[in-house]
Amino acid sequence: MFYVSNVERWLDEVVSLCGEKGLNPEDSIFVLLIFSSLDFDFVSFFRNRKSQISQYSGENVHIFTPMIFDGDVVPDGEWRDIKESFARSGIPLSNRPSAILFHLLKRYKTTGYDPCHFAGFELPSFDRFEQTLRDFVDACIRHQKNPQLLTRELGELFRAPNLAQRVWGKPPLSEWPRRLTGELGDPIDDVLHAPSVFISYSHGDKQLVIDLYNQLKNKKIKLWLDQFEVSHGDLFQQKIEQALRSSDAILTVLSRNANSSNWISFEGSYFYGQGERPIIPVVLDDEGKALADKLPFLKGRAYIDLSNPKARREGVAKLSTTLSSLRNA
Repeated sequence: MFYVSNVERWLDEVVSLCGEKGLNPEDSIFVLLIFSSLDFDFVSFFRNRKSQISQYSGENVHIFTPMIFDGDVVPDGEWRDIKESFARSGIPLSNRPSAILFHLLKRYKTTGYDPCHFAGFELPSFDRFEQTLRDFVDACIRHQKNPQLLTRELGELFRAPNLAQRVWGKPPLSEWPRRLTGELGDPIDDVLHAPSVFISYSHGDKQLVIDLYNQLKNKKIKLWLDQFEVSHGDLFQQKIEQALRSSDAILTVLSRNANSSNWISFEGSYFYGQGERPIIPVVLDDEGKALADKLPFLKGRAYIDLSNPKARREGVAKLSTTLSSLRNA
């Protein structure tokens, strides 16, 4: 069975990639190309050329075809649901292939981004669209920071009016997964609003930290742990600094092993120097408790105690609650 919630995976990959590369997701243009299974030329073209188009569009223009999932076309019932969803939000799509453009706006007081739809166009016939595709992508690249200018240029290119003159209600991106899968949660909302938390630790505590990571990873939080994020050949310090800059909080794991780790001091100080954001100390033993009072960036901060089995059960629950509250901090 296919779901349009693969948009969740696309957004997750894009936002994560922006963080890794030190890019601002707010500078990106996001494009959804909507068409039915009867639009044979569009289906065949994008199914076979998605990787080339992604390579050409570059790092800050992201094009996605939600009707093609893992190489197959999703049922047309979902295509109709998408059209109705956009119509309810003020973007009246016809039966013709269409392009919906949006960017992400950083939330002011809470973590994450909200999608802001600024343009929607009915696409020309396939022959003319194929001829203008390069111009379409080039316009998005040139005007990625100027939606008004981009909208005007695309209107001239497609010879069509902007269908997103007035957008109201909840952005349709947030509705699809819940309605189509019957889930109570909202996967796209989780992707866009999930806090990003960097885990700083000594490799002497690797197994304990991985166990902690596994206990917390399904709590609608994006956890950054070098074991899973740094690949062979990466510049280690560069990857660490990029992750620290893009994280909403840092979890600092302290222990007797951490006493001899230069990275914990570096990561905590670097994060602290980037501006006021939550720093959460977690202690694994008595030496970790002592270290929590010594490191300058931890002075005066209450720690979460995981130093014994009883404390660990209570501490993990408290840590989960603390991390979840970052969504509304």
